[in-house]
Amino acid sequence: MVKQGEKSESPICIMNAGYSSGWCEESTGVPLVTTEVTCRAAGDQTCTFIMAHPSRMEERLIAYCGEHGCLSSAC
Repeated sequence: MVKQGEKSESPICIMNAGYSSGWCEESTGVPLVTTEVTCRAAGDQTCTFIMAHPSRMEERLIAYCGEHGCLSSAC
C-alpha cells in the first residue's frame, strides 16, 4: 500500500487483476488474463484494467495505447 501523498513507481493492483481474471475465467470457461493499465497509486486518475484471452492481450494493449497514449503514469 502506498502512504498518503506518496506515489508508486508502477501499478500495484495485481491482486485485483488476478482475482478478476480468475473469477471470470472460472465463470466462463475461457482462459483470461488481466493487465492494469492505469493505477491511482501510480498517479493516474483511476485504476483501469484490460482483460482478454492470453493470445489477444498484446493486441488489446496496443489498441488501448493507440487511443490513450502511454499505458500508465508509471511508464
